[in-house]
Amino acid sequence: MSVNYSAESVDLRRKNEKLSSINIEMTELLGCGILAYTIPERKILLFNREGRRMFNVPENKAINLNFDVMSWIVPEDKMVVREASKKLVNPGDHVEFVFHNINKDGSMAAFRCETKLLSFSDGSKYILSSLNEITEQEALEKRLCAERRQYRKALAIGSDAFFTVDLTEGFLNQSIMGKNGINFTSELGISIPAYYDDMAHAWFSDQRIENCRGDIELLKSRRKLIYAFKQGITAVDVEYKVPLAKRYIHLLTMLYKADEHIYASFIIYDESERMEEEKIQRQIIRSLVRVYSGVYYISLADDCYTVLKQHDFIASDIPETGAFSKLGELFVDRFAAYECKEKAAEFFDSAIIQKRLMNENYITEEFLGRDSKRYRLHLVVSERDSVGMVVSAVYAGYRVEM
Repeated sequence: MSVNYSAESVDLRRKNEKLSSINIEMTELLGCGILAYTIPERKILLFNREGRRMFNVPENKAINLNFDVMSWIVPEDKMVVREASKKLVNPGDHVEFVFHNINKDGSMAAFRCETKLLSFSDGSKYILSSLNEITEQEALEKRLCAERRQYRKALAIGSDAFFTVDLTEGFLNQSIMGKNGINFTSELGISIPAYYDDMAHAWFSDQRIENCRGDIELLKSRRKLIYAFKQGITAVDVEYKVPLAKRYIHLLTMLYKADEHIYASFIIYDESERMEEEKIQRQIIRSLVRVYSGVYYISLADDCYTVLKQHDFIASDIPETGAFSKLGELFVDRFAAYECKEKAAEFFDSAIIQKRLMNENYITEEFLGRDSKRYRLHLVVSERDSVGMVVSAVYAGYRVEM
């Protein structure tokens, strides 16, 4: 019996060794980093090739004991990691978080970490972490967030009030003040903080407003707005009349996501007391969310542009981003008729733009295209510096239907 038992033990040990070798080889082939270590000893149990790369640890470096994970994380993220680790109390507990470290070339890398607390049969515990690099994804999300912020800022030019509600939290936390001193929250009879649905009930009550245009029912419910955003709706454009206040309101609502929360930015235009020139400016800005061939955010200070929207027939010629000084050349070369090239080029000349916008907030130009169609371009100021020079603006262009 003892001989057979010993033979079985040897065979079992060999099978376990083979399985262990296979598991190690499998982790080496994974595209994510794998790190496992005992606690509280912090003895490394597993640290695959991709994980070592993420932490800039050479493959030939021995790190069996006391590997200090925190020393590789940027200081501002250490508290995030510590707070997440506190949630790992019992075997099976699981947390996710994002942290950053510095690469050898000085650039910053971002990682999403999924960590789980586990235990062996003897009751000792260990940490198992899976790490995925999200540097490019995070950079893209930041760029998109910045573009949307500039987009909303441009749309808010000439508005009477602008405010944002965190729909995920569901509360309005500050009073809505109009630029003419009107307190919209007081006018609605609500106090701060206000639950969105309560505010919307007072705001869009059938007893308060009439002559509505657009999907105003969508705005009456936080739940409906969140659902609409998840279905791909990012802008809700409505108009209505407030008889008692003798106002005609145009309301543009922009829906977007940031930091895992869904937000709604409300831009209120009072159509009732505007001068004709201001109405034209609002119409230009309002059109940015409608059917335009192309909409571009430009930075004169940095000589760059970013596409906010463009149709397919333009996208084949105009890159998503680049030098603003080249954007005009591309438009003139690809779209302007020969006799209109000089006129079109002036509309993209930074020096001429600064001069023309010295006392204006927008300019408009129309020229003939190579396809014998007429095209209209609008340039709307987004931001000025302390001396009034234009820092950034928004271009919007479309084909004029004759």
